[in-house]
Formats: sequence, structure tokens, C-alpha cells
Amino acid sequence: MELVKGQNIEIDASLAYQLSMKAQGWGMSVILGNKEGHKILESESGLSLSNDDLFLNISDIDSDINMIVIYAERHSQSSNDISCSLLSSLTNDAVANCQSGALDSSLNAIELVHIYKHKEKWKIKSFYQGYKAGIQGILSSRGIQAPKKVKPTTPVSNTSSQLSFTLNWKPSCSDSFDTSQAYIGSDTPAISTLNLCCMYVLKSGQRGLVHGNHDEEDRGSEHGVPFAKIVNNYDQGKNTLVFNTDYAHKMYKYIVCAEITEGSRCWEDVDASLDICSDGTSGIQKIDSPLHTPIYVYALLEIVDGVVKTKIINQYYTTYQEIAAVSGFSNA
Repeated sequence: MELVKGQNIEIDASLAYQLSMKAQGWGMSVILGNKEGHKILESESGLSLSNDDLFLNISDIDSDINMIVIYAERHSQSSNDISCSLLSSLTNDAVANCQSGALDSSLNAIELVHIYKHKEKWKIKSFYQGYKAGIQGILSSRGIQAPKKVKPTTPVSNTSSQLSFTLNWKPSCSDSFDTSQAYIGSDTPAISTLNLCCMYVLKSGQRGLVHGNHDEEDRGSEHGVPFAKIVNNYDQGKNTLVFNTDYAHKMYKYIVCAEITEGSRCWEDVDASLDICSDGTSGIQKIDSPLHTPIYVYALLEIVDGVVKTKIINQYYTTYQEIAAVSGFSNA
């Protein structure tokens, strides 16, 4: 929905969101407000700022917070307009779009969007109020001399602070098989593409699949559903699946898989392996089947009372439906 300046709509506080700013030469920041005053966002449960994206899980935010002010400071060579979009982390659908229109070149800071609680309901409002005095102008307009900075704290979690899986592989060895059997034309280089993928079910019942070969929005999110993200580096023959266990209270079951595409006779041919990092320890699992069964399943992860329990599967399957059936995942 397109919001004009001053317009607001209600948003579902039970969902996770991503607020993205598009503008050249502007830096996005966040101020939090409650009945005691205001402070600059540094470390807060349910909120994470990454460049020009703010990830929100409203249900995890401190109950005292009732105002989230998203603002931008002008840098050199900045654009004369700013747009903001609020997206659902689950579906990537746009919930609200806010456009600034042409901005006065004398303005050095802009309050872009307010996300706030009113009568126990959360809303988003297109604001776009400009200040020539920059951030100090924003603070002064609210009767604040200086923001109260919160010392960064380490989130309390019973899970490991780092849980990740990295898939490594090498180009397929053309000496071991006829590449024309895998490609149309024998002149095509024998390069194999492998991908990590992960089936998931959250405690809310939401379920789905993140896959390294999909578009960026389908590779997951560390701060939104499903609290796991795949990062690709095909040039180096690597895929990494990273879990954000700060959200262990929302996480339930995950199946960690790897998938091989056409171009290889078998897993063994590409020297595939999985690097596992969990709870400060690391290990390596070779994926060395002499068959071309396309999906390898390493393990089922289950988060119970904040603790990650790992059930090693170490098997190969043809389809994800087959995996869901044999693992009981379809009934989770």
C-alpha cells in the first residue's frame, strides 16, 4: 500500500518485517522511544539494523518501547528523494511503501517513517519531516539534549552463539567421465554447481524451504523468517548456511541438505564436504557417494528449550517430498 505523508496503517505485531530504505548518499539510523525518553538503537532484542535495512520482530521488542523512529542523515553526493518499503519477512510482500518526493537540498536529516504503538496496536506512518540542523534538529524537536546510548549487551541464549554449515566442492573431473553425457555439447566446461538448502518448521507452524540457487529473498534471513540464511560464493565453490540462534525461542526444526546439479557423475567426483561449526567446535563431513542421487541430507536440527539437538541422518534422497516423509517432517 502506498502511504502519503502523514498517512498510517495498522500492521500485524505477530509477524516479522524488513524495512528497507532506497537512497544514494543517505545513512539510515533508528531512535527508540518510551515513556522515559528516547535512545539511539545500538542493541535491542527484536531489532537489527544492517546498512539500509531494519529487521523487526515486534513481538520480541521490549514491552516498554512504543515508538521506533527511522531517520536518515545526509552524506556527500546524496539523492534528492528517499523511498522506504516495509516488507513481510515471510512472504517478501510489500506491506507499505513511502515516498519522500523532491527533498530540499538544505535539509541534512529526515525523519522517514514512524513505527509506533497506539492503544495496543502497532502502526506504520509515513512522516518525512526534514531538519536543516541534522540529527541535533531531530533530537531538539523532541526536547532531547542528547540521545541516551545503551551499552551493547550480549543476548542471553542457551544455544551456541554460532551455528553454521559450509558446503565445499571442486570442479567436476572431466578425466573420470564423458562430459557430453551431462551437457549438450562436449565443449562445455565440466563445472558443477552445488547448493545448500534447508527445510524448516518454526514454533509458529510456519514452514518452508530456503535454497542457495533461489533469488536473494528466498535464501532466508538471519533476522526474519526462518532465522537462517544461505550465502553463496560459487567462484570459490562454497555455500554457507548460517543460523541466528538469538531467535531460538521461535525456532523448531530444520533439515540441513546439500544438492548437486547436472554436470557431475556423482558426489565423489566433485570432492564435496560439509564444514560444521557448532558451539565453538568444528568438524568436517565428507559427501562421497559414488552415486548421483541429487540430495544429501546431513542432519535434522531440533531446538528444544533453547538447546540445539542434532540427529545425524547422512543419507541420499531423490526428492524433498521423500525427505519430509521419511523424517516425519511433514507431520512436525
